[in-house]
Amino acid sequence: ADLPVTASVTNCTFADNNSAADPFHTLYLEHLESATIANCSFVRNQARGGGALYTLMTDVLVRDSFFYENKAHEGGAISAMQASNMVVRNGSISGNRASSRGGGIHLSGSLSLEASTVSGNTAPEGGGVYSGWSSVFNSLLSTVSGNTAESGGGWYSDGIATAQETVVEDNSA
Repeated sequence: ADLPVTASVTNCTFADNNSAADPFHTLYLEHLESATIANCSFVRNQARGGGALYTLMTDVLVRDSFFYENKAHEGGAISAMQASNMVVRNGSISGNRASSRGGGIHLSGSLSLEASTVSGNTAPEGGGVYSGWSSVFNSLLSTVSGNTAESGGGWYSDGIATAQETVVEDNSA
């Protein structure tokens, strides 16, 4: 029988990587059954999509991790794309920027933000989070604040978005 393909990235730092000129990403996870990222820092990375993390058709748990000053065309810190299911738990996504969509997060899959902060991110659309037409974005016990965009300062959603016990404040569009 085939073994499940999984990944685990723990207690690590990704800093000052630049893959913006290539089709590659700082950390790229595709077609995995599951992946866990725990206790990691992603600082000042740059890529075309997902300055720090890009997922495609992968279920990912990101916990106790920090994304700071990353940049990309879409998803300054994170891009969760095409049927990716992601949970960000006890995370901080701060000071990231995108030149198009999702200063902090660009989403066309499913993402649950739990006990996390998305703050100080910038993009033309979705300063904190850009949630595309087929996506699902849920926020629980989290804070989305101080993000800036031309439209959707805190988040921009064409898909399904819910917030429970979430603080959304001081965003500007």
